[in-house]
Amino acid sequence: MPGVDAIQSGDIDEGIALTKSARRSAIDTYTRNLNLCVGYTKMSKFDIAEQACTEAVEMAVKADKLPSMQMRAYAYNNRGVMKVLANDNVGALEDFRQAAKATQEPLYKQNLLRLETEINNTETGTL
Repeated sequence: MPGVDAIQSGDIDEGIALTKSARRSAIDTYTRNLNLCVGYTKMSKFDIAEQACTEAVEMAVKADKLPSMQMRAYAYNNRGVMKVLANDNVGALEDFRQAAKATQEPLYKQNLLRLETEINNTETGTL
């Protein structure tokens, strides 16, 4: 997908530019929004990232094919990561719960457990 390699290699500006300029036939809207979600999150542009992340979540929720559960988990997880980085642990907690609920993959359950542990340690004053 246009932009993915650049984002993954750390060239965020180039990755976002490639993603935004790709023709609709070259990249689907779900993937476009996931790329922008990750790219803008890495740039700490959380308002723009949240919009792209939320659009990816909404598209995944509306998908009716079997892979939609994986798409859903991935989109929720990415939005959860963005929210953690934006210091919205409550919002991230709900997204990680939705990701873990969508599929049984250990990554999503691990992210949920890590955040729950961090929140509990903060509430009890332990680190």
